[in-house]
Amino acid sequence: MNNKSTKMNNKPTKMNNKSSKTNSKSTKMNSKSSKMNNKSSKTNNKSTKTNSKSTKTNNKSTKTNSKSSKMNNKSTKMNNKSSKTNDKTTKMNSKSTKMNNKSINYNFTV
Repeated sequence: MNNKSTKMNNKPTKMNNKSSKTNSKSTKMNSKSSKMNNKSSKTNNKSTKTNSKSTKTNNKSTKTNSKSSKMNNKSTKMNNKSSKTNDKTTKMNSKSTKMNNKSINYNFTV
């Protein structure tokens, strides 16, 4: 009878070992979440770097005249418009090539 009781005692120790294995899995999940948190902190560091660059450009603009900075803003608007007109000029150029082909035909008849 004593030998049987020792066997019974051995069984619950095995159960305890299994529970320790599940605990080790939960620690693995926690380590993954900490990695994700580290990635987010890296992206935050990048955003602060871009902010520091923008402050440098603002410092340069304060050295120049405030009127010239306004003129620069207008020129960017003009550049956006010119891109639209460039699309129109390419259409006009395609039409002019057709006209040139016709003029070549007239030149051959004359």
